[in-house]
Amino acid sequence: MYNNHRLFIAIPLDNKNQNKLVQFQQTHLNPSVFNIVSKDNLHLTLVFLGNNDNNAILQISQILNKIAHHFNPFTIILDKIEYGPTPNRQRLVWIKGAPNKILQDVKNKLQEELYSYPNINFQGEHKGFIPHITLARIQNFNTPSLLPSKTTIETIMPIQFVANSLILFESQLTRKGAQYTTLYQAFFNN
Repeated sequence: MYNNHRLFIAIPLDNKNQNKLVQFQQTHLNPSVFNIVSKDNLHLTLVFLGNNDNNAILQISQILNKIAHHFNPFTIILDKIEYGPTPNRQRLVWIKGAPNKILQDVKNKLQEELYSYPNINFQGEHKGFIPHITLARIQNFNTPSLLPSKTTIETIMPIQFVANSLILFESQLTRKGAQYTTLYQAFFNN
């Protein structure tokens, strides 16, 4: 039986840092201008998979186990809140960090494994990877005058957390924004 699931793989954020980011959202991001990402939906996306069926979910879960087995937990540091993804294409507010070799290695291994399964729908990403967590999406791109200034949004706010697992999420789009459901979690070696 074919069921369509919109999937992505991410690293979860701990509760302390979720709270820190929510505090920034509440003090800097107006819900009439932004679609605010809820506390439970804050995560660092590694790979977007798109639509896949139930059989692919099983294979992706096996891939997550295989990758997680090869890595120990590691630290991720994100430190700059700004508009993204580029200065000329402001679509969201995110907190981003410098490249992280271990994080990039995990992403590369994931992509390599995903490509080796022909029935997993995965297109790969051909742009550079910027470690980030999306805090909000701009609601209406046609009214830039309503957006807070760049200097109001840009903030240096270091957060540091330990990546201890990979999660396969399903994303369901609703009127209130995307809702994420954990389908599978694989823990890095301890």
